[in-house]
Amino acid sequence: PRSCRPVERVAVIDMGSNSWRLVVYGYEPGTPWWSLVDEIREPVRVGGVRASMFPSFHVQLDNVTVGNAQDVRITRVVAYMSFGSAFGEQKDIGKLVLEDVSVPQDALDRAPRWLSAEGKSAKVSVERLLFKAVKVELKSVTLPSFDADILLAPDRSVRAATIETNDGRLTAELTPREQVMDVVARGRNFTPPLGPGLELTEFTAKGQVSGTQLRLTELEYSRYGGQGK
Repeated sequence: PRSCRPVERVAVIDMGSNSWRLVVYGYEPGTPWWSLVDEIREPVRVGGVRASMFPSFHVQLDNVTVGNAQDVRITRVVAYMSFGSAFGEQKDIGKLVLEDVSVPQDALDRAPRWLSAEGKSAKVSVERLLFKAVKVELKSVTLPSFDADILLAPDRSVRAATIETNDGRLTAELTPREQVMDVVARGRNFTPPLGPGLELTEFTAKGQVSGTQLRLTELEYSRYGGQGK
């Protein structure tokens, strides 16, 4: 019969020809029992890898694609860490920079699993994520490209985030609070991607995000000299 010992988890990185796959197994120490717990079915293909000491030690991955269809494309990924961390058992990444990121609409549902700590090794930590020139390709709406600066807690939950469109017309600050995310957005000469296509000379909006729902609690705007609330 099976024992009542606690089940522990181990993550294994399966590396093939220019592709990586994370597989998580559950096992009972001291017994032959094991089972497949989870598998992130997201092959990662890398065009090139190099390390540099300047301006500080970092590892750079070029021409990265994610997914079976290679639909998520990243021109460059740079991980900044101490030299000792790169070769030690614990990998403490101070800053992870992703440049020129292209994400299709079909990949958005998969994205939360990439950041989640579930099933991932606790020996790899990331303090800050920087996204540069992100393009989200929606089927019915054209969104401007944007940058994002995300601070992470040790459990990989979001501590704070700032998003700014590359044309400088919109900035949003996101702060987690209990079960919701507080949002403050400011814009200038900005046309919302949804609606009648009216350009707002200036606007400030405050609200909360819960799941996939956004609830506005305050909105002030001006358009061609007029004001509204």
